Amino acid sequence: MAGFLSEEKLLAAARRATKVPLGLSVARTILLSVSGSVAFCYGIYALWVPGYFSQPVALLLPILAPLLISGPLMYVKHSLFLVMARKEADWRREVEQRRQAEAEARHLALTDHLTETANRRQLMLLGGQAEKHARRTGVDLSVAVIDLDRFKAINDTHGHAVGDEALKTVARRIKDSLREADVLARYGGEEFVVLFDGADHTYAAAVAERLRAAVAAAPVVVGDTLIPVTASIGVASQAGPDVSLSSVLLRADAAMYRAKDQGRNRVVIDQPDVQGSGFGQGDKAAEPLRGQAF
Repeated sequence: MAGFLSEEKLLAAARRATKVPLGLSVARTILLSVSGSVAFCYGIYALWVPGYFSQPVALLLPILAPLLISGPLMYVKHSLFLVMARKEADWRREVEQRRQAEAEARHLALTDHLTETANRRQLMLLGGQAEKHARRTGVDLSVAVIDLDRFKAINDTHGHAVGDEALKTVARRIKDSLREADVLARYGGEEFVVLFDGADHTYAAAVAERLRAAVAAAPVVVGDTLIPVTASIGVASQAGPDVSLSSVLLRADAAMYRAKDQGRNRVVIDQPDVQGSGFGQGDKAAEPLRGQAF
């Protein structure tokens, strides 16, 4: 676009517009270019018409000005549009990259890196929401505390790398036995917690027994090593306006230790003001608990 408009083109445009056989001497108009884009017209000069007018006139100014100005302006407008489109695309890409980075940071902050389950922090956040929901609606707040039996012996005998593989395998088995809405979290070491979504103690107890069976269903295979794994599980529930996540977790944890005291590889249920019951080891009959319910 930058350069000169020829005299011949100006004369042709003038003749078509005026239909007068003019003999014109036209001063060239310079189009300046800034950074590759036409910026403005430098000037359009008065025209001299020998033999027709006796003085300089600007006869062609109304005709030529739109031709000389509108073209560059359209070019500038198109260039600005392209620049703005590129800027917007860059901005959208930057926003998406920032969003992905923030999502990854949240995932790392709330996820146990070994088992890819929720970590303790996420459990407490979601548990706090479940506590508020239970108080508001009257539904039960139910949890299960799961502790792998004799896990220290696995680490001592086979090493911590094998122990880590056992934890990952157990976590997968538990997750596969839960509803999508239920939350599985690694609470610490070889201990996991399940936060049930709106489930009462009857449902939670039935699922806990299913989890116990899934954990013990087959040995954990690490290379050529077969490692039998079992779990002791405590279940607790609470409903009403005074429901407390910390209280339910404490009671479920106490029930889990009673399961260990009764021989491990079993589920013990603990409810407020109700004698607990324990069952486990496949088809073994349920056993009453003598421990006081919290």
